[in-house]
Amino acid sequence: MTNNNNISNNKKKLWNTKFTQLFSSHHLRVPIMGAPMAGVSGGKLAAAACRAGAMGFIAAGHFNNEESRIHLEREIQIFREDIVRVLWVLLQQVILIMKYLEREIQIFREDTTSNNNSEVSSGAALLAIGFIGHSLCPKQFEQQVLQKHRPDVVQFFAPAVIHNFGTNNNIAIAKSYGAKVMAQIGTASEAQEAMDAGVDIIICQGSPEAGGHGVRLELGTGTLSLTSHVVSMVQQQASPPPVVLAAGGIVDGRGLAAALALGCDGVAIGTRLWASTEARGSASLKQALVDAQSPDDVVRSIVFDTIANTYSSTPWPEPFDSSGTLRNNTTKEWEAAEIGESREAALFVTELKAAQYKEATRIGDPTITAVYAGKGVGQIQSIEGAYDIITRMEQEAVEIMDTKLRSLLPSAI
Repeated sequence: MTNNNNISNNKKKLWNTKFTQLFSSHHLRVPIMGAPMAGVSGGKLAAAACRAGAMGFIAAGHFNNEESRIHLEREIQIFREDIVRVLWVLLQQVILIMKYLEREIQIFREDTTSNNNSEVSSGAALLAIGFIGHSLCPKQFEQQVLQKHRPDVVQFFAPAVIHNFGTNNNIAIAKSYGAKVMAQIGTASEAQEAMDAGVDIIICQGSPEAGGHGVRLELGTGTLSLTSHVVSMVQQQASPPPVVLAAGGIVDGRGLAAALALGCDGVAIGTRLWASTEARGSASLKQALVDAQSPDDVVRSIVFDTIANTYSSTPWPEPFDSSGTLRNNTTKEWEAAEIGESREAALFVTELKAAQYKEATRIGDPTITAVYAGKGVGQIQSIEGAYDIITRMEQEAVEIMDTKLRSLLPSAI
């Protein structure tokens, strides 16, 4: 269990945004969600985010076979067991206090019978699962996820809206089971399509700043511009308007405060939570995130999918076949090839290169394989517990809005 004593609780707030309001019955207190990162966001990371009052996601990845089903089942079980374990520890602490403080016993009883205001309870913890759209199996999704686990929230991207998805589109099917639906988009046209499909939440992923997969750089827009535009879109066109979250390059409270100033209802963070103790994945790739120095160390490129698609059973299609990653030997070689005449994938990706990349991915060699990272990676100084990361991010945002922004307001003359 993560040590939660490193960050004080004196600046925790009950945030009032459309995002927190939408999930108030589940005790979503902080307008932050952990992005569902395939191979990274498992049950432990999701539970840790929930403990901090945020929304934690389990990434289903390419959910289209028996192996992916077994993986998701395991992570959901880990999530539920971790939530219950934390509650048991908290209960033991309460019992010890009750033995010595009779007055607190009465306060506790009155409080628990009149109002449940804990950060998370086993019945209220949000089960949120993210899916990659282009490889999602409709029948398996409906039977093995919606019917069996009844998730509170599902997120789709690449693409966010899947037409001819079984008997309907994916948004309508998920909502028919009572789930709130998130759509991660990278363009204004994708946002419009998601709105037309009736999504509850739109995540605006800024292509240049974001880590991981997203639309190609030439098609995408920066976090600031895209988010501002989508906020205006939903206000003008939708009733009721969906919740809007910003994503891409956000790693601290400054990013959260900036997103709220744009009119967003919260943020989605990925890279910062990958550099956490609860995140799954290679330790060497996590350390590469800490070692990165600045935004200059990050590039969005199609090189990694150009290579991996030659052997993958679930190749990434255009325009989602690009990734925000740390620069390394592979990106340098690709950039050099683009300067010359050998840009075609058939010329760049040899059988030997594909084999070397596959092995580097298996062993976690950051000099060759993709290290997914957003432009905010230079602000990451260490690998910490997700609870502490989110709590510090909240406190930083509160400090900015309580003092720094207030000091900029003109005084009365």
